[in-house]
Amino acid sequence: MTPRIKDGASHDRASLFFHLVSDLFSLNDFDFFTIDLLSLISFLSLIDRSTSAKDAMMWALSHVINKGDLLTLLHIIPPHKSQRNPLSSDSSPHLANSLGSLCKAFKPEVEVEALVIQGPTLTTVISQVKKLEASVLVLGQKKPSLINCFFKSSNEDFVEQCINNAECLTLGVRKQSRGIGGYLISTRWQKNFWLLA
Repeated sequence: MTPRIKDGASHDRASLFFHLVSDLFSLNDFDFFTIDLLSLISFLSLIDRSTSAKDAMMWALSHVINKGDLLTLLHIIPPHKSQRNPLSSDSSPHLANSLGSLCKAFKPEVEVEALVIQGPTLTTVISQVKKLEASVLVLGQKKPSLINCFFKSSNEDFVEQCINNAECLTLGVRKQSRGIGGYLISTRWQKNFWLLA
């Protein structure tokens, strides 16, 4: 089975997906999913207060999300937050709503919704991907520190587990420094692929 990329869809998005597919994936192993670029696509982007999450969200919005697609912003509150006030000012829906407004201002033709859910991060992401029938999951990857060059960080481990377990195409996105430019994209098939887009 090969990805269906048809004329009539957004040329830019078709081109980007084609290069992602051809450069990141082995087409012999591409039986896991098929994306029809003429169909509307449901994107799920995990957000928090980090710059990396916002960068990944904006990359997806700029490069792969098209008119009429659905972008769901998922903000997960860890279960150890105060049970008396789980949606405190630090973890309130304000973050999801403000980023949702940013997305609508940047690309009004995209449908945007925001979800705030309390629970374990990994299991919540996996369950929401299935519940929402997301086509693409977008995750921000943090730049590794000097120590993390030798040991896998919790963020790297989380992204890797999502990539391996989510029932959809999962993209780990990390913005490169200004001097280098572009983004590093990680998927089930390839890690830290440099995409100059």
